[in-house]
Amino acid sequence: MPLHAHRGPSRRGAPTMLGMHHHRLVLNGPTRSLPPLVDELRRAGATVLDADGPPRLVWSTSDPRLVERLARRHAEVAVGVERFEALGTEMVRLVVHGADTTILDRRRVLPHPDDDLEGWGGCDDEGVQLDPELLRRAARRVQERVGRDAVTRVAVPAGRDADPDGEAGHEGPPPPGPPLAALGAALALGTAFGAVCAAAPEPAVAGGPDPRCLDAIADLAATALTAGAALCAPTPAPAEAVLERAWALTRALARAGDEPLWEGPGTASWPEWLGYLAAATADALLACVEGGDAVGTAIASVHREHCATPAEHRAIAAGALVATGLQMLALFDAEIR
Repeated sequence: MPLHAHRGPSRRGAPTMLGMHHHRLVLNGPTRSLPPLVDELRRAGATVLDADGPPRLVWSTSDPRLVERLARRHAEVAVGVERFEALGTEMVRLVVHGADTTILDRRRVLPHPDDDLEGWGGCDDEGVQLDPELLRRAARRVQERVGRDAVTRVAVPAGRDADPDGEAGHEGPPPPGPPLAALGAALALGTAFGAVCAAAPEPAVAGGPDPRCLDAIADLAATALTAGAALCAPTPAPAEAVLERAWALTRALARAGDEPLWEGPGTASWPEWLGYLAAATADALLACVEGGDAVGTAIASVHREHCATPAEHRAIAAGALVATGLQMLALFDAEIR
């Protein structure tokens, strides 16, 4: 289903910025052959998530072919790779074994509309998509807001300290369970939306928002980005949290770009889009508090049975909020245009 079904002018041809390439790796091979490759990957910046059984690692690098080059020196090890480019358009799964690379699967970041149980696909309504480069600039602005204190509290469970960059710190008491994590995300989203309300001019006032309101919208999108990624795995390793946020932002960018709009920069209605943002925030808040199997409305129960688990539902709603924030920045922020 479309988010808003509005149309605006399309501006194509802007240059595309290359992003980081994020990887999940699984190594298989003789026991004696695994440690040398694990050590080499760690020296290159990868993080080991699990060394029991086949080693599992995550890795973010600007060089998408470095895995293949390292694997050539360890011909006895087969490396399963899941790779996507931040703010890119596809996910690739492959196996690297020595000098041989076999691509197993290559698919869009968002599912095909026929397989789209999440409501993330495009629609057939008339309209024109927003300029992809405008949306990428909006996404980079949101990414820059991640790491501020008001945002990173969502991703740091109780009992873990936060470092200055917003990543989880040393181990402490056990983290809270999913219901408390979801409630914390709801409170953070409510606080961030309150900042938007405080900075927004009266909806009846002609014209668009001032820079303070756009900053607040970027902060709200960053909070939703962090919350959605954190609720999928409340206690990820710092490097895994970086990957999950990059994946969530990449999917939100694709969703924002897939939707045809009836209006564009310079013609969009600010009061109308404030309403869209309020509705998306309300959906995300409702998804956070409807977490238990015995909690929620009848429609939520149907959604859990046929579409997504509670955690997936929260991530989907948070992603829709991020996508709406990206669209608003692309429509109303003169600085990124």
